[in-house]
Amino acid sequence: MNAEEYDKKLKEQAEKPARKKKLVMYAVLTVTAAVLLIHYTPKLVYAMHHESTDNAFVKGDVVPVSAQVKGRIAKVLIEDNMQVKKGDVLFELENQDYTIALNRAKEELAAAQAQIAAIDASSAQAAESVRQAQSLQGKAQTEKAFADKEQQRYARLVSENLVSKNFYDGVKAKADETGSQANAAEAAVRIAQASMKTIEANRKAAEFKAASALQAVRAAELDLERTVIRAPRNGRIGQNNVKAGRYVQPGQTVISLVGSDKLWIEANFKETQLNLIRVGQSVEIKADAYPDMKINGRVESIQPGTGSAFSLLPAENATGNFVKVVQRVPVKIAIDGDAGMLVPGLSVVPSVKVK
Repeated sequence: MNAEEYDKKLKEQAEKPARKKKLVMYAVLTVTAAVLLIHYTPKLVYAMHHESTDNAFVKGDVVPVSAQVKGRIAKVLIEDNMQVKKGDVLFELENQDYTIALNRAKEELAAAQAQIAAIDASSAQAAESVRQAQSLQGKAQTEKAFADKEQQRYARLVSENLVSKNFYDGVKAKADETGSQANAAEAAVRIAQASMKTIEANRKAAEFKAASALQAVRAAELDLERTVIRAPRNGRIGQNNVKAGRYVQPGQTVISLVGSDKLWIEANFKETQLNLIRVGQSVEIKADAYPDMKINGRVESIQPGTGSAFSLLPAENATGNFVKVVQRVPVKIAIDGDAGMLVPGLSVVPSVKVK
């Protein structure tokens, strides 16, 4: 073997490990590329058919519970995070003052009703007085009519000298007397009728007073009933500031009741993602707190404006320097079926199937 062949052989032996290393490297790259392709192709295909955002949260009805009357809390019947049903008693206020007010209102109502009864009794007496006065008036008018005729008859007789002047004067005096009696009877009727009208006016005033007293009783009963505070709907006790002995005012929120019968997702999608999102599209939802939980939903509505458009201080872009920022639009997503362990405020990642 000459020197040339020996050098060639050494060179081939030196190149074998390098080729082997290249082959291994190519194999590794090929396998890696295949693994990446297998792993990311479904995700890429999924992303092409879905729009997702991590700016999304669980929403629900949070009802503030407050007393409608003022008072000190006497009894607490709930605990933190407790499940309650509509109508369940949450807590009670001291009711002594409201009981006294109710009894006073009932006494005033009873007094007003007694006054009406007394007026009705006087009204019956006044009606009888009117009837008697009218009867006496009729009798007096009859006697007056007879006396007037007698006077006229004896006036003709005295003019013909058939009766004496003294006798005629007696007849005339009788006629005048019956006339006075008739006038007195008429006046008595007017007085009795005026008394009857006064009694009727007094009864109307008493009826108005009794009606007001009845309304006062109903208001006092309502206030007493409102010392027992009940759950306005089904839900769970959230924020709980109810403590025995605490004084509360009407309208002061002491409990936040979280509705558990209806939850939804509020997803804030970028404006560039809204092109293909439509109402009714199906949604897959993943909750950060429960990654293994499978939740499905559907797009229920899209807010007619960006979040900044409804903020307390909307951005004024017509003045100063303008920096374009991608806006987000809230999309309401209804949850299909049971929401499971979801509660308001949890972060979720919804993916809307757009294709």
